[in-house]
Amino acid sequence: NPNPREQTIQLLAQYKDLLSFLKQHGALLHHVRPEQLLKKEQYAKVRTSRRGHFGAAYGQVFVGNVEPSKMLAMKREASKQWAGVSLEAWTSVVFQCLKVFVLSRITLKSFATLPGMEPGAATAELPAIGPPIIPVDEEAEAEKRAKEEAEKADAAAPKGRGRAGAAVAEEKKGEEDGPGRKKKAKPRTDPTLTGSNIYSVSEAILLKWLTYHHNRMNPDGALRITTFADDLRDGVVLAMAILSHSPGLALKGRPL
Repeated sequence: NPNPREQTIQLLAQYKDLLSFLKQHGALLHHVRPEQLLKKEQYAKVRTSRRGHFGAAYGQVFVGNVEPSKMLAMKREASKQWAGVSLEAWTSVVFQCLKVFVLSRITLKSFATLPGMEPGAATAELPAIGPPIIPVDEEAEAEKRAKEEAEKADAAAPKGRGRAGAAVAEEKKGEEDGPGRKKKAKPRTDPTLTGSNIYSVSEAILLKWLTYHHNRMNPDGALRITTFADDLRDGVVLAMAILSHSPGLALKGRPL
């Protein structure tokens, strides 16, 4: 069995690799340091024994020239700080794991097929906030660009080849769409959140999902959920989402 010193060094290396792995996958953990994930005794030992507290390399954890009296005071201070530091660090790690590995599975396609979602709810307009935003019709824009490119290709092609090329393109389009098939409306997020530099598309989908279920159960007080921190603070929105899936909880005498 490794002694406490070797065990701490190994844990620091493992936590360092863990944080690097998560950050490579998009986790925002630059404020979390490996030693903040250690146990109380290990954290206090690392903080008091490193040169400059945070400056030593991972292989030099227990190297430093500190007077015993100062080291004892530093160790006590680190022990007092550990509870808050460790809680914040582990909370950040867990939340970022959820964001990277769980929220990434929430897509526009899965949003439309969630239980409790009525047909067309994923593409329904939400209550407006602020000035109206005219969403861009991506399919129309793509068709317009394709048509312009086809016209340029026809103009540059040898005489007699333009119409043939257009016929081939039309035939391919017919094969893709299929006879008698209608294009399905693609579910999309709220246009005010799609281009957000704060929320990802998956988080925007969650906001729209909460908005839908809140307004479904409370149509007279319809609103748009735009932030997790402010709009979910009083628990009303979460209660409406639960009631939307389990209406029986709203019966007389029930908790909700």
